[in-house]
Formats: sequence, structure tokens, C-alpha cells
Amino acid sequence: MNITWYGTASIKITQGKTAILFDPFFSFNPAIHAANIEDFIGVSAIFITHGHFDHIMHLPEIMRYNRCEIYCGPTVSTTLQKLGIPPKNIHSIAHSDAFKIGPLAIQVYKSRHIQFDVRLILQTIFNPRMISKFKNLKTIIPAHCSMPMGEVFAFEIIHKKTNILHFGSLAYDTTEEYPCRPSLLTIPYQGRSDLKEHAMKFIQKFQPKAVCLHHFDDTFPPISSQVDISPLLTTTIPHIPQIHIIVPEYRKAVSI
Repeated sequence: MNITWYGTASIKITQGKTAILFDPFFSFNPAIHAANIEDFIGVSAIFITHGHFDHIMHLPEIMRYNRCEIYCGPTVSTTLQKLGIPPKNIHSIAHSDAFKIGPLAIQVYKSRHIQFDVRLILQTIFNPRMISKFKNLKTIIPAHCSMPMGEVFAFEIIHKKTNILHFGSLAYDTTEEYPCRPSLLTIPYQGRSDLKEHAMKFIQKFQPKAVCLHHFDDTFPPISSQVDISPLLTTTIPHIPQIHIIVPEYRKAVSI
């Protein structure tokens, strides 16, 4: 399998001619050119981890070039229909569902969204970028209000003996039984002021063979930020040397 990152939580996983897409989104930041519409054309299926605007708002544009189904929770399904996507292209899912897309098996798990801490909220609000990037808020605020989070999922993507455990937000459901020691664990590295400690607990729980970071870039300022990943790297590498840390580059496939 190959995994390609397109900024934010946008991930594409391919095996042969089959390509499945997760949470596609186009950057609001002109300095970041993480994805073009061409990157999302011809995919076999689209999966949504949750309904926040940075995970679904560009789906109407993307679906003009695709005839595939979107797999999402009931709340997101309702939102997407309001955005004009035909119901025939939307497949409502629940945790414990399983699907086969070409050679890939996909297992659905219940998940959670990261809880923003007070320090991060204050740092975001009382930041000069709230003024310099104010024009983005005119898009972000209405989008956030009209696109509720809804159900939150994690996905396991399996091909033969290789499995990827993919999260769209850095949290998990304590009542769910997730696969142990996945070949690859994806970590969305954004949403708290204590990210390093939060991520380390995540890694220690799942004990993956490798970790792929994503969502650490500044694609919708002033709400997002470019997260410094170096503290995590300097902590993880010495203390968990058996786990390979992948810091992906935009639009460059990594073989798993």
C-alpha cells in the first residue's frame, strides 16, 4: 500500500488501481499548495472521519469529478445532502461496519475528537493573526456552524498482512477494541497545547510498527497553526526506537 498526504487530514491510500480518500480539503493558506483537484479525481471511494468543515466542505467540488460513494456517519450524510451531493453517492456508516473496496478491506471503529484545552483556545483567540487573517474567518465561522462534527470514526485499512489504523483527530474511544500493533498508525498532530504528551500516550497505547504524522500544517489560519513537530521527534526516537516515524511531504507517496 502507498499513503499520500495532501495537507490537513487529507490522506489517500492506494493499492494497485484502487485509491481511497480520507477527509479531502483544499488549503485556505496561499503559502501552502498541498492539493489540487487533480489529486482527488478517479478515487474508488471517499471516507469521512467526522463532519468538521476542514474534513468535508470541498466535497461538492470534488464529487463533480467522481462517481464514487462517500462513506460517512448519518450527521455528515445530512450535511452533504444539504450541500447538494445526491443521496445515491452517500453511504451512511456505523462503527463495526466493514467494507471491501477492490483489494482493500476497511473496518470502521468508533472514535472521539480531541478536546481543545483552555491554553490553546486562548492562544488562538488572542493572537495577532486573528486580525491579519480575518478574511478567512468569514468563511470558517459559517462553515463551522453549518457543518457539525457528528459521529467520529477511525478506520483500519487492510491489505494482506499490512494494516493502517487511521485517525482524523487525536483521540480514541476507551470502550472500543482497536487492532493491536498496526503496521502504520496515522496521528493528526493538532488541537492541544500539550500535543507531545498527548501523542506519546497515543503511540504507547497502540504500539504501532510505524507512525505517520498529518494535520500539523497551517491550512486554515487563524484557527490552525504550523505545529512544531521536533519535540515529538526528539522524544519518540530515543525512547521508542523500534517505531519508525514518518513525516510526510505534500503529495509524495510513502510505501507501507
